[in-house]
Amino acid sequence: MFYMQQQILTPTERPNEQVVKPSLTQNERRPELAKILFNIKDTAHILSVSEKSVRRFLKRGLLNTNPVLRTKLIHLESIQAFARMTEKTAT
Repeated sequence: MFYMQQQILTPTERPNEQVVKPSLTQNERRPELAKILFNIKDTAHILSVSEKSVRRFLKRGLLNTNPVLRTKLIHLESIQAFARMTEKTAT
């Protein structure tokens, strides 16, 4: 089979046609939402510790996870409370 290559014309070469702008995707239409749940990897990055340390903090009860989900997600407030608690003990 042989296929003919379609010639691509720029908008200036097609004077009778209007240029159609691409529509915004659904993500671009929504306002930016602040992230409030973080996985273990993101939490480790935020706290500047290893993922293993975050798992230890969870096991000791120093950080709390969302009990509804199978994946361990840590709420931002829990991370902030942990950071405040460690600031007090560090000084």
